[in-house]
Amino acid sequence: MTPFSPPGTRICLLLALQLAVLCATPPGVFPQSARSDTAPQSPRVGLVLSGGSARGFAHIGVIEALESAGVEVDVVAGTSMGAIVGGLYAVGYGPKTMLSVAGDADWDRIFNDAPFRGDLPPERKPEVDRLLYAFPVRDGRPRLPSGFIAGQRLGQFLSLLLWEYHPVVDFTRLPIPFAAVATDAESGAAVRLGRGYLPAAIQASAAIPSVFAPVEYRGRLLTDGGVARNLPAEDAAALGADVLVCSDVSKPLQPADSLRDLLAVLDQTIGYRGWYSTLEQRELCDVLILPDIAGLPATAFDRAAEWAHRGREAALAALPRLEARLVTMGVSSGDGALGGSRRRRADGRPSADSVQLVAIEISGLERATERFVLYRLGLEAPERYTVAEIDEGIRRVYATGRFRSVAYRLDTPGGRASGSAAAGAGDGPARRVLALELVETRGSHVGFGYRYDSRYKASVLLSGVLSDALGYGSRLAVDLRLGEQGEVRGRLTRRLGGRLQFLVGAEAGYRRMPFDVYEGDLRVSTPRAYVSQGALAVGIGLWNAGFLGLRLKAEYADLDEFRAAGPPFTADSEAFYTASALFELDSQDRPDFPRRGVRVRLRAERADPFGGPHDFEQFVADLHGALPAVGGLSLLGHITLGTSTGADLPDHYLFFLGGSNSYYLFPTRHFPLAGLHTMERHGRHVQALRVGLQYAIGDHLATRFRWNAGTTLASWTVDSDLLTHGFDLTGAVVTRFGTAALSVAARDLESLPNLVLDVGFPF
Repeated sequence: MTPFSPPGTRICLLLALQLAVLCATPPGVFPQSARSDTAPQSPRVGLVLSGGSARGFAHIGVIEALESAGVEVDVVAGTSMGAIVGGLYAVGYGPKTMLSVAGDADWDRIFNDAPFRGDLPPERKPEVDRLLYAFPVRDGRPRLPSGFIAGQRLGQFLSLLLWEYHPVVDFTRLPIPFAAVATDAESGAAVRLGRGYLPAAIQASAAIPSVFAPVEYRGRLLTDGGVARNLPAEDAAALGADVLVCSDVSKPLQPADSLRDLLAVLDQTIGYRGWYSTLEQRELCDVLILPDIAGLPATAFDRAAEWAHRGREAALAALPRLEARLVTMGVSSGDGALGGSRRRRADGRPSADSVQLVAIEISGLERATERFVLYRLGLEAPERYTVAEIDEGIRRVYATGRFRSVAYRLDTPGGRASGSAAAGAGDGPARRVLALELVETRGSHVGFGYRYDSRYKASVLLSGVLSDALGYGSRLAVDLRLGEQGEVRGRLTRRLGGRLQFLVGAEAGYRRMPFDVYEGDLRVSTPRAYVSQGALAVGIGLWNAGFLGLRLKAEYADLDEFRAAGPPFTADSEAFYTASALFELDSQDRPDFPRRGVRVRLRAERADPFGGPHDFEQFVADLHGALPAVGGLSLLGHITLGTSTGADLPDHYLFFLGGSNSYYLFPTRHFPLAGLHTMERHGRHVQALRVGLQYAIGDHLATRFRWNAGTTLASWTVDSDLLTHGFDLTGAVVTRFGTAALSVAARDLESLPNLVLDVGFPF
């Protein structure tokens, strides 16, 4: 062919050449020139979120600023708190919703695995109420746990927020592809988590060493990702990101003049590796955002809005750098490189709040039965439930003390899904299988508590619980109280039956108790009672609130020291027997300064059913109530009535009245009354009424005002002129480390007030 070939010939040859090229191209692969109608793809933006405890809330503000600028995030990688924020964002939570979740969450409870008091059976309430800390017992010896917190409540928190995406195995199939980074507890290597169960992956990434127990995940023992890689830039790149936008709230190493105490040095030593890893990861970032972390502690979880504001300000300042970077990658800057065709995502929560349970599957049982678990769970299939009701059922199972962890998944019927389509609820409630994964524990532990009060000074409680000592479900508890009020006591309880719970129990103990004897306002003597007793009880459990039953008791009281006190004390020291009918109900939300709930003790006791030196009857009704009103305000009420019949009432069975605090060695015979000294009044009968107001500021601060009137009597009568009046004003700090309460008590505004201090736990 020559250059002078006719035009038609050249056109035919060109068409033939193009056809040959097309035929030789593999299916699905075309030269760019053949797709001239397709615009070049925008670079994929990866969002990288570091760990940093509460500082991680700053990431929410970063996300808000990016969205307001029109940046559409294509992949997310996070570590620790960055994994929590990033995981929520990946499934559809927007910045406003995440900020609402962070503000509404009870972070003190999330970081405390103690069961909700209302979920505890009656016999377990004292075990939890009275102890500062309990160490698990394994192989007959106390052991240190693998973490101060097992992480049960954090796991439930994440499972509840992410329930729609429980079936998704491949995290790249989430609305935004996502990966969390954890640390292998065995090797110390960083582990990228991109498959499995999303809540557990995020929990593993946030399992701060020594605070949270490591998480077993897909055959590995994992802990907080901040140890190995606190800023997971390379992990976002591995997900396909072209541009890495990194939000880093890592704490830098401190200068030498800041290392003034042991904790500071220890924190610095632990942080070396993480900090140098962070510096390496920063080199990979195209845009590095550094929110201001000065002036707020990393534990300020209650200041999420302030953290978010700091993140937003830092991100807004970094937006020009991001735009410049996108321009260098070929994104048009016509109307701003950050706008383009990208759109802002909707800000929302999961699309549904209920599921249709088609089945309940339970795994991990060794000693417990499915019947026991299902009874405590309180759910049935097939049935429709809200996810909050399912979460409450999980709480009840955990509160039994039989399981170290109770994890759950809401899977799709037929197995877990690999794609995000499985997460949709469809038309109506989603059909799900509730899969429980249980890790059993014997529940045995040893623990200690403390108390200081103005009258009896310091006391220490040592307590141990041995589970399954006499068959599965039995609990043997032994207490040793050291102080002016002394006690050693053992209690054996066991629950029998299914939904109708029968309780059987036995108790033996020894108490040493000082009794104050007053003449008028003057304490004249303090005799002591030394009481040994053994008892058998049987009854019916009233859900988690109480007990109705009968008790037979044998008792010996050494009351010789009362001899010098004079009438009405008899100083009789003899063995005797009693039979009692008991009703106890306790639905209070906490033992100290309850904000809601009731506590009722009713006792009818008769001595001696078999004949003996004492012949008396005693009836007691003690009722407490706290009714929420508005805000943190609660209305308080307390009524106590007690009466005794018969001539042979032992000295320590007299009713004693006085003081602002409650005492617990003889809780149905010793009652507080503000304005009186402890035990200032005594008699065969008691009448008392207290009403008041309590205002709680959050979970930890409370102030309370109570007015009361009461009396003790030698013979029963109702006469308002015999009542002693008084009031107290109390300020308290209620924490997991005990309650500190300071009261000012007086009979009237003209009387000299008493200062009453009570610190510690109720025992």
